[in-house]
Amino acid sequence: MKIFALILSCVLLLGAGLSGCRSNIPQETNGSIVPDEQTKPSTKPTELTVPTMPMGMAESSSAKVLQNIWDKYPEAERFAVYGGAVEQSVADGPGDLDMSVTEELTTRYLLPEAQLGMVKEGASLVHLMNNNIFTAVVFGLADNTDVQGLAKAWRDSIHGTRWVCGQPDRMIMAQLENNHILMAFGSQDAMTAFRGRVAEAYPTAGFLYEEAIVA
Repeated sequence: MKIFALILSCVLLLGAGLSGCRSNIPQETNGSIVPDEQTKPSTKPTELTVPTMPMGMAESSSAKVLQNIWDKYPEAERFAVYGGAVEQSVADGPGDLDMSVTEELTTRYLLPEAQLGMVKEGASLVHLMNNNIFTAVVFGLADNTDVQGLAKAWRDSIHGTRWVCGQPDRMIMAQLENNHILMAFGSQDAMTAFRGRVAEAYPTAGFLYEEAIVA
Protein backbone atom coordinates (compact mmCIF):
# COMPACT_ATOMS: atom_id res chain seq x y z
CA MET A 1 0.00 0.00 0.00
CA LYS A 2 2.89 2.36 0.75
CA ILE A 3 4.27 1.68 -2.73
CA PHE A 4 0.81 2.19 -4.26
CA ALA A 5 0.36 5.44 -2.34
CA LEU A 6 3.77 6.73 -3.44
CA ILE A 7 3.07 5.96 -7.09
CA LEU A 8 -0.35 7.61 -6.88
CA SER A 9 1.12 10.70 -5.23
CA CYS A 10 3.77 11.00 -7.96
CA VAL A 11 1.13 10.69 -10.70
CA LEU A 12 -1.10 13.29 -9.07
CA LEU A 13 1.79 15.69 -8.57
CA LEU A 14 2.83 15.27 -12.20
CA GLY A 15 -0.74 15.80 -13.35
CA ALA A 16 -1.10 18.89 -11.18
CA GLY A 17 2.08 20.32 -12.67
CA LEU A 18 1.09 19.60 -16.25
CA SER A 19 -2.40 20.99 -15.80
CA GLY A 20 -0.89 24.41 -15.26
CA CYS A 21 1.04 24.34 -18.55
CA ARG A 22 -0.63 26.43 -21.22
CA SER A 23 0.57 28.95 -23.77
CA ASN A 24 0.70 32.49 -22.46
CA ILE A 25 -0.48 33.92 -25.78
CA PRO A 26 -2.24 37.29 -25.58
CA GLN A 27 -5.63 37.59 -27.24
CA GLU A 28 -6.14 39.53 -30.42
CA THR A 29 -9.13 41.93 -30.62
CA ASN A 30 -9.91 44.01 -33.76
CA GLY A 31 -6.38 43.67 -35.04
CA SER A 32 -4.74 44.82 -31.78
CA ILE A 33 -3.02 42.74 -29.23
CA VAL A 34 -4.36 43.05 -25.71
CA PRO A 35 -3.01 41.23 -22.69
CA ASP A 36 -5.05 38.41 -21.28
CA GLU A 37 -5.51 38.78 -17.54
CA GLN A 38 -5.44 35.01 -17.25
CA THR A 39 -1.91 34.88 -18.68
CA LYS A 40 -0.30 37.21 -16.16
CA PRO A 41 2.09 35.38 -13.89
CA SER A 42 0.76 35.02 -10.40
CA THR A 43 2.75 36.20 -7.45
CA LYS A 44 0.80 33.95 -5.08
CA PRO A 45 2.46 30.69 -4.07
CA THR A 46 0.86 27.62 -5.60
CA GLU A 47 -0.46 25.07 -3.15
CA LEU A 48 -0.81 21.52 -4.37
CA THR A 49 -3.32 19.30 -2.63
CA VAL A 50 -2.66 15.63 -3.18
CA PRO A 51 -5.62 13.47 -2.19
CA THR A 52 -4.71 10.46 -0.13
CA MET A 53 -5.74 6.93 -0.98
CA PRO A 54 -8.81 5.66 0.85
CA MET A 55 -7.64 4.03 4.05
CA GLY A 56 -9.21 0.86 5.28
CA MET A 57 -10.07 0.01 8.86
CA ALA A 58 -9.36 -2.89 11.19
CA GLU A 59 -12.10 -2.47 13.77
CA SER A 60 -14.15 -5.64 13.41
CA SER A 61 -13.84 -8.55 15.82
CA SER A 62 -12.57 -10.62 12.87
CA ALA A 63 -9.71 -8.16 12.30
CA LYS A 64 -8.81 -8.40 15.99
CA VAL A 65 -8.69 -12.20 15.70
CA LEU A 66 -6.28 -11.99 12.77
CA GLN A 67 -4.21 -9.33 14.51
CA ASN A 68 -3.84 -11.60 17.57
CA ILE A 69 -2.48 -14.32 15.30
CA TRP A 70 -0.19 -11.97 13.33
CA ASP A 71 1.22 -10.63 16.60
CA LYS A 72 2.53 -14.13 17.40
CA TYR A 73 4.90 -14.02 14.43
CA PRO A 74 8.48 -13.09 15.36
CA GLU A 75 9.80 -10.16 13.35
CA ALA A 76 12.21 -12.44 11.45
CA GLU A 77 9.33 -14.62 10.21
CA ARG A 78 7.07 -11.82 8.99
CA PHE A 79 6.52 -10.99 5.33
CA ALA A 80 4.92 -8.13 3.43
CA VAL A 81 1.12 -8.22 3.86
CA TYR A 82 -2.00 -6.15 3.45
CA GLY A 83 -5.57 -6.72 4.54
CA GLY A 84 -9.19 -5.85 4.01
CA ALA A 85 -11.31 -4.72 1.09
CA VAL A 86 -9.41 -4.16 -2.15
CA GLU A 87 -10.57 -0.57 -2.56
CA GLN A 88 -9.81 0.32 1.07
CA SER A 89 -7.00 -1.93 2.21
CA VAL A 90 -4.75 -1.73 5.24
CA ALA A 91 -0.97 -1.92 4.88
CA ASP A 92 1.14 -4.26 7.02
CA GLY A 93 -1.74 -5.95 8.82
CA PRO A 94 -5.29 -7.28 8.69
CA GLY A 95 -8.18 -5.10 7.53
CA ASP A 96 -11.95 -5.19 7.51
CA LEU A 97 -13.83 -6.54 4.51
CA ASP A 98 -16.75 -4.76 2.87
CA MET A 99 -19.48 -7.34 3.30
CA SER A 100 -21.66 -5.60 0.72
CA VAL A 101 -19.14 -6.43 -2.03
CA THR A 102 -20.15 -10.07 -2.21
CA GLU A 103 -18.20 -10.76 -5.41
CA GLU A 104 -14.98 -10.09 -3.54
CA LEU A 105 -15.96 -12.57 -0.84
CA THR A 106 -16.82 -15.30 -3.34
CA THR A 107 -13.94 -14.82 -5.79
CA ARG A 108 -11.01 -13.81 -3.57
CA TYR A 109 -11.88 -15.88 -0.51
CA LEU A 110 -13.98 -18.55 -2.24
CA LEU A 111 -16.89 -18.36 0.18
CA PRO A 112 -19.86 -19.99 -1.60
CA GLU A 113 -22.65 -17.60 -2.50
CA ALA A 114 -25.20 -19.81 -0.75
CA GLN A 115 -23.31 -19.37 2.54
CA LEU A 116 -23.04 -15.55 2.46
CA GLY A 117 -25.93 -15.21 4.90
CA MET A 118 -24.06 -17.29 7.48
CA VAL A 119 -21.42 -14.60 8.09
CA LYS A 120 -21.94 -11.05 9.33
CA GLU A 121 -18.52 -9.39 9.22
CA GLY A 122 -15.02 -10.31 8.17
CA ALA A 123 -11.37 -9.42 7.80
CA SER A 124 -8.41 -10.68 5.78
CA LEU A 125 -4.62 -10.82 5.77
CA VAL A 126 -2.92 -11.47 2.43
CA HIS A 127 0.62 -11.79 1.08
CA LEU A 128 1.46 -8.53 -0.68
CA MET A 129 3.02 -10.08 -3.79
CA ASN A 130 1.03 -13.28 -4.32
CA ASN A 131 -2.15 -14.24 -2.50
CA ASN A 132 -1.62 -17.90 -3.40
CA ILE A 133 1.46 -17.94 -1.15
CA PHE A 134 -0.62 -16.82 1.81
CA THR A 135 -4.24 -15.75 2.28
CA ALA A 136 -6.11 -15.81 5.58
CA VAL A 137 -9.68 -14.69 6.22
CA VAL A 138 -11.86 -14.69 9.33
CA PHE A 139 -15.62 -14.25 9.40
CA GLY A 140 -17.86 -13.56 12.34
CA LEU A 141 -20.67 -16.10 12.31
CA ALA A 142 -24.33 -15.17 12.18
CA ASP A 143 -26.61 -16.55 14.88
CA ASN A 144 -27.61 -20.22 14.61
CA THR A 145 -25.09 -20.92 11.83
CA ASP A 146 -24.45 -24.55 10.96
CA VAL A 147 -20.67 -24.32 11.25
CA GLN A 148 -20.03 -27.84 9.97
CA GLY A 149 -22.25 -27.24 6.94
CA LEU A 150 -20.59 -23.90 6.22
CA ALA A 151 -17.12 -25.41 6.55
CA LYS A 152 -17.86 -28.31 4.20
CA ALA A 153 -19.39 -26.09 1.53
CA TRP A 154 -16.44 -23.71 1.77
CA ARG A 155 -13.95 -26.58 1.60
CA ASP A 156 -15.66 -27.96 -1.51
CA SER A 157 -15.54 -24.51 -3.11
CA ILE A 158 -11.78 -24.28 -2.51
CA HIS A 159 -11.12 -27.72 -3.96
CA GLY A 160 -13.24 -26.87 -6.98
CA THR A 161 -11.32 -23.71 -7.82
CA ARG A 162 -9.21 -23.29 -10.96
CA TRP A 163 -6.08 -21.44 -9.91
CA VAL A 164 -4.60 -19.03 -12.42
CA CYS A 165 -1.37 -17.88 -10.75
CA GLY A 166 -0.21 -21.17 -9.30
CA GLN A 167 -2.15 -23.47 -7.01
CA PRO A 168 -1.64 -23.10 -3.25
CA ASP A 169 -0.44 -26.24 -1.49
CA ARG A 170 -2.60 -26.46 1.61
CA MET A 171 -5.77 -25.18 3.25
CA ILE A 172 -6.62 -24.74 6.92
CA MET A 173 -10.06 -24.12 8.40
CA ALA A 174 -10.82 -23.65 12.09
CA GLN A 175 -13.56 -22.50 14.42
CA LEU A 176 -12.41 -19.90 16.94
CA GLU A 177 -14.11 -18.91 20.19
CA ASN A 178 -17.43 -20.38 18.98
CA ASN A 179 -18.35 -17.33 16.92
CA HIS A 180 -15.64 -17.02 14.25
CA ILE A 181 -14.49 -19.22 11.42
CA LEU A 182 -11.01 -18.96 9.92
CA MET A 183 -9.81 -20.14 6.54
CA ALA A 184 -6.29 -19.90 5.16
CA PHE A 185 -4.56 -21.27 2.09
CA GLY A 186 -1.04 -20.99 0.74
CA SER A 187 2.33 -22.67 0.44
CA GLN A 188 3.24 -25.61 2.63
CA ASP A 189 5.72 -23.57 4.67
CA ALA A 190 3.33 -20.64 5.10
CA MET A 191 0.51 -22.88 6.28
CA THR A 192 2.73 -24.82 8.69
CA ALA A 193 3.87 -21.59 10.32
CA PHE A 194 0.37 -20.10 10.34
CA ARG A 195 -1.17 -23.18 11.89
CA GLY A 196 1.29 -22.93 14.75
CA ARG A 197 0.51 -19.25 15.32
CA VAL A 198 -3.23 -19.93 15.32
CA ALA A 199 -2.80 -22.63 17.98
CA GLU A 200 -0.58 -20.31 19.99
CA ALA A 201 -3.05 -17.41 19.87
CA TYR A 202 -6.15 -19.60 20.34
CA PRO A 203 -5.30 -22.84 22.20
CA THR A 204 -8.95 -23.96 22.12
CA ALA A 205 -9.30 -23.53 18.34
CA GLY A 206 -11.16 -26.40 16.69
CA PHE A 207 -9.39 -27.30 13.44
CA LEU A 208 -12.03 -28.47 10.98
CA TYR A 209 -9.82 -29.13 7.94
CA GLU A 210 -6.07 -29.34 7.42
CA GLU A 211 -5.29 -30.79 4.03
CA ALA A 212 -3.68 -30.46 0.64
CA ILE A 213 -5.68 -28.61 -1.99
CA VAL A 214 -6.76 -30.85 -4.86
CA ALA A 215 -7.19 -29.19 -8.23
